[in-house]
Amino acid sequence: MRWEGSNASTSYANVFELSADRSEVTLSFGSKGRRVPGTDELVLEVSDRIVLSPSTAKRLAAMLAHAVRDYEWEHGSLGGEPLPPAAPLSSRKSPVSLTEGIPEQAAELLRLVEDLGVQPVLERSFKMFERTLLANRFLWGFKRDSLSEDAGGRLLAICERLRMPERFVAAFRENIFQANIVFFGFEESERTQRYKAYLEFGGRLVRAKAENRRDPLLMYLGFKWDADDSRRCSVARYTCHPGLSTDDMLERMARAFAGGPSGTPLALAREIVLQAAGRVAADRFLYLETTEEGNPRNSFDINLYNARLRLRDLHALFLRICEHYAISADRFEAAYAQVSAAPFGHVTGGFDREGKDFLSIYFGAQ
Repeated sequence: MRWEGSNASTSYANVFELSADRSEVTLSFGSKGRRVPGTDELVLEVSDRIVLSPSTAKRLAAMLAHAVRDYEWEHGSLGGEPLPPAAPLSSRKSPVSLTEGIPEQAAELLRLVEDLGVQPVLERSFKMFERTLLANRFLWGFKRDSLSEDAGGRLLAICERLRMPERFVAAFRENIFQANIVFFGFEESERTQRYKAYLEFGGRLVRAKAENRRDPLLMYLGFKWDADDSRRCSVARYTCHPGLSTDDMLERMARAFAGGPSGTPLALAREIVLQAAGRVAADRFLYLETTEEGNPRNSFDINLYNARLRLRDLHALFLRICEHYAISADRFEAAYAQVSAAPFGHVTGGFDREGKDFLSIYFGAQ
């Protein structure tokens, strides 16, 4: 979506009035008033009047609240009833400080990562699908060569401590020294809690670019298993497609959603990508496609960190995603409020391992 403002008029207002009924909300704006002679009555002159649907008014109210919150965070209080501050997410926040209030399985994982003595980067994400928001999702990533001694043994010890399935341990061991970066993660849903371990093979992409090759390559292996029953598990393969144009990416995204119940998730993901593409060239993005063995997972993942967007830049789109999936805006705002200033990272979408269409947004890593 692109705004065209050549025919727009601009008015300054320092007074406003709001009225509402069942079908619409009316905002009246003005900038000056006059007193009725011989009385104390002040008459305010309306210069502009805007009529909104109730749902649009709700989105506007949320965006205004966050705009004011961000302003006060950066420039100081405006007085009156204070809004909760929108603190930026620190990608290098101490793991210990993040263990408060989260499930014990997640706290255990963070302690194990901390014990490695590395400086991991935290990336969080929100996953959204029908009537569901998963906000307790995170990944800790670090360079494999940042481990001083016996890197393979120490990482495998974490895998075994988290009860990774034996066949996954064998595959992890086989591929670990080809990886540049290692991630450990945790996800909590209404029904289960899952551990995750990823190996990133970034060196393959570096070599492909140096040789000007555009053939697909395996970029990540992801091992995922239920924290309480490791028999419920899957392996995800993330295939990178180098050198795609923005149009190429949009076309491949459409394939990931092919056969879905609605075009809305694709349209919203497209808007995110196009907004990022308005800032930097497509060759600064990283496009991947994901499949998992033994289930219908088929999705895309586009890393857009280089566009240097903040979550707050995409807030209106996030609310539209919530509206599409019938997710409470209040619930989303509660999760979003404290991370609105965080760097926006990547968008993923398509069909998950249960065959449900979804969109996820990742943020925080720098």
